Amino acid sequence: MNIILSIIFVLSFNIIAHDAAIAIFTIKQKNDKTLLDITLDAQDLASVLDVLEKELSSSLIENYLNEQTTFLFNEEQYNVKINEIHRRGDHLQIRGFFDSEIIEINTIKIQNTCLLEIEDHSNIIQFRLNGKARDFRMNKHRTTIVFTA
Repeated sequence: MNIILSIIFVLSFNIIAHDAAIAIFTIKQKNDKTLLDITLDAQDLASVLDVLEKELSSSLIENYLNEQTTFLFNEEQYNVKINEIHRRGDHLQIRGFFDSEIIEINTIKIQNTCLLEIEDHSNIIQFRLNGKARDFRMNKHRTTIVFTA
């Protein structure tokens, strides 16, 4: 009986300890600026870009993000500019902004295929705009979302 309980404990611990393959993209406004905070797995990003983790640079990440994402605010496209990258354990925390000022946001359309080469990967899109909070899950079956702010 003790052996069976020990096996169940070990198996359940392994299931709980397993990380989900996700990246989190948070769009928010602060001091009249529209910001983008991203948290993603450094190893996954390096794998997709076919580089070593230590070779991940701001310009490489910025280019990848602008190739794999499209951000339309009020039907006008904006590119991401990276201004900070911090390593937190196995993850990268990326802080960025959009290349032009966005005065008022009414609608947002996002296409996002970042890291979808990774098995069972999902991108979580969080909006923190105009006093509203909404979250969306994107994956290989859902690469585009539209949100009314």
